[in-house]
Amino acid sequence: PTTEQLACRSLPTRRHTSGADCYARAVTRPAALATLALLVLLPGFSASAQDTPVRYRIPVTRHEPSRGPEDALVTIVVFNDFECPFCSHVQPTLARLVAAHPADVRVVFRNLPLAFHDHARLAAQAALEAFAQGGDAAFWRMHDVLFANQRALARADLERYATAQHLDLRRFQRALNAGLHTAELESDQTLAQLFHVDGTPGFMINGRPLMGAQDYSVFSDLVGDELRRAKALVDAGTPRARVYAALTRDGLARAEERRQAEETPEPEHVYALAVPPGAPTRGAAHGRVVVQQFSDFQCPFCGRVEPTMDALLARYGDRVTFVWRDYPLPFHDHARPAAEAAREVRAQLGVAAFWRYHAVLMAHQQALARADLERYATELGGIDLPRFRAALDGGLHRAEVQADMDAVVASGAQIGTPAFFINGHLTQGAQPLEVFTAAIDGALGTAPSVIEPR
Repeated sequence: PTTEQLACRSLPTRRHTSGADCYARAVTRPAALATLALLVLLPGFSASAQDTPVRYRIPVTRHEPSRGPEDALVTIVVFNDFECPFCSHVQPTLARLVAAHPADVRVVFRNLPLAFHDHARLAAQAALEAFAQGGDAAFWRMHDVLFANQRALARADLERYATAQHLDLRRFQRALNAGLHTAELESDQTLAQLFHVDGTPGFMINGRPLMGAQDYSVFSDLVGDELRRAKALVDAGTPRARVYAALTRDGLARAEERRQAEETPEPEHVYALAVPPGAPTRGAAHGRVVVQQFSDFQCPFCGRVEPTMDALLARYGDRVTFVWRDYPLPFHDHARPAAEAAREVRAQLGVAAFWRYHAVLMAHQQALARADLERYATELGGIDLPRFRAALDGGLHRAEVQADMDAVVASGAQIGTPAFFINGHLTQGAQPLEVFTAAIDGALGTAPSVIEPR
C-alpha cells in the first residue's frame, strides 16, 4: 500500500482482503456514534470472547519499552505513531486499563511511524533515545510529552523536551543526528508488516489482534477474556511469568499463515444505499456508475482524498455520478455544524455553490468554528446571512445529516471516513487514484447501476 493507505483502518466486510486492500482507516461503530470508537479489526477477529481466537506469536523481550509487571497475565503490544491523532485518542484508554489491572496488565511499546507524518520518525528516535538514557521511566515520560504535544514535534521541540526531562542533551542530539535507533525502528516496522499491522494504533493483546482507537469497553472485554484464560493456566500450574509464552506458543508466526489457511472468500457485499432527493451531486446526471462519498469536513483523510476525487471527476464526469453524503464523526466538534452549513448554502444558492463552499471547508479544516463558517458563506456572495445563522441555530438541516448517517446503519455497513459506495460496493479511506479507477472501470464494465440517483 502507498503511504496514504496507512492513515487509519476499516472493518473488513466479512471477507479477507488482499494485501493491496490492507488499508489503514479509522472506523466509527455506527451503534456507538456518541463515543470515540474507531473500530478496526484484523481478518477473523471478533471483539467478543471466542473459544478459539486468532492469536499471533509476536515476540516480547526486555529490550522494548514497557510498563506493568513482567509477569503480567495480559501483555498488550502496541504499535504507535507519535504524530497519529488516533494513537493520541487511545492513550487514556490504555492508562485506564493499566490502572484497572495494575498487577495483571503490561503494555509493550513498538514504533510504527507512518511515512506521511513528517515528524513521526524523528519523534520515535527521540523516545528511543530517552529509553536508552533512562530506561522505561524516561521513555514513558517522553512518550506522554510527545502525545500531549503532537503539533509540536519539530527538532527544536524534541530537544526542549529532552532538556526539560534532564536527559544528556549532547548525547540526545548525537543520537538524532546519526539516526542511532534506526535499526530498532526498522525492526518494529518489519514486525508490523509480518503481522499485517498496516496502520496505527495497532494492538496485540496476548497475541490477539485489535486495531484502532476503540472504545474502552472493547479493550476491557478482550482483556477480561484473556485474564480468564490466563488465570486458568495459572490454576493449572503455569507460572505467571510463563503465561504469555504459553498462550502464544501455538500462535501464528506471521499473518500470512492465516491468509493461506482461510477458505475461499465470500463474494463482496453490495450495499443497498439509494441516493436521497436533493443530495449534492456532480458529474453525469444519471451515470451508469454512482459513487456515494460519505465524508466529514473535519477529517484530515477526507481532505487528503479531495484531489483524487477531482481527478476522478475530470476522468469520468460524463459517465459517473458523484454524490456527497455527510458522516460527521462524533469526536470532531465542528464537523456536524460544517455539514449543516454546507447544506444551507446549497438550499440558498444551489448545488454549484455547495461544491464551492465544500472546497473552502476542506481547504480550511483547522478553521471551522461558527465565525469561520459564516465568513466563508459570506465570501461566496449572495448568501442571506441572517437566514444562514437561523438555519444553524435552529438545526434546520440536522435531520438531513442524521439521515445520511442512519442510511449507513440501515445498510449494515460499518464505515469510517472517507467511505465510498461505488454502485453499492464499499471502498474505504483516502486510497490512491488507481484503487478508485480500478473499481469504477470494473463497475462500468458490468450492468447499469442498480442504485440510480433520485
